[in-house]
Amino acid sequence: MADPSPLPEGAARGTGRPPLEWWLTYQEAGAHLMRSKKTIMNLVYEYRLERRTFFDGHGPYRKRVTLLPPATVHRLAELTGRAFLIPRQ
Repeated sequence: MADPSPLPEGAARGTGRPPLEWWLTYQEAGAHLMRSKKTIMNLVYEYRLERRTFFDGHGPYRKRVTLLPPATVHRLAELTGRAFLIPRQ
């Protein structure tokens, strides 16, 4: 049953997907846009889009993690022609 409560400002009902609000990894952004991780990485570097890189863990087990903000994922959606997959906020 549909929720009769009012929607938050900027949200759209019936799109099937919530607006993107979280930072995503390359792998997650690729899954949302139905593109490979490598394609997403290449576009981010080519267009110099915003990203944040940090190390997760300590010592020899640490791993480099790069996160993409929602604005970057929206721009990637436009660049790949898949803007219909991610509704605007």
